[in-house]
Amino acid sequence: MNIKKLKTFVKSYYDAKDPRHNFSHIERILKYTSIIKKDFKNININKLYFLALFHGLNKKINSNKNFKKEIVILLKKCNIPDKEINDYFISLSRHIKNPLTIEEKIIHDANFLELYGALGIAKAFITGGFKNQTLDETINIFENNYFKKIKLKTNTGKRLSRDKKCFTKMFLKNLKKELND
Repeated sequence: MNIKKLKTFVKSYYDAKDPRHNFSHIERILKYTSIIKKDFKNININKLYFLALFHGLNKKINSNKNFKKEIVILLKKCNIPDKEINDYFISLSRHIKNPLTIEEKIIHDANFLELYGALGIAKAFITGGFKNQTLDETINIFENNYFKKIKLKTNTGKRLSRDKKCFTKMFLKNLKKELND
């Protein structure tokens, strides 16, 4: 598969997205993907990079038949068999909430690693401000959604998240303290 060709294709679709989900987010997913995938053998590398690059376009694919057809044509030009193409779309639909294959689990973790640490904090509070959330509401989202509900699936993802989670928890603890002083 020609990854460069796929990157060029998807990049413009991310330009209109919010700063949390623009092409820079995809580039960070690719960075984490390259780290996490080292622990695994027998990965379908084409599927892995498809999931990474189209990660934020699933809604558009499901709601726009012409867009999906365009992607299918592109994948066929990259010599991906029809059966695999269908499998790619199935994996794309479930990789966030219910990842089953190793490729789905790698992209799941690569995506969610960005929730924690300085970048995750910055993105959460920017989004919270955009949505008119109070600081307490944004803190609650971290505590009740990010920390409790999101479970990383790979050992490397879990390892990479430890320091980032500790940093985030300490920041939120200090922020809550200052808000209540």
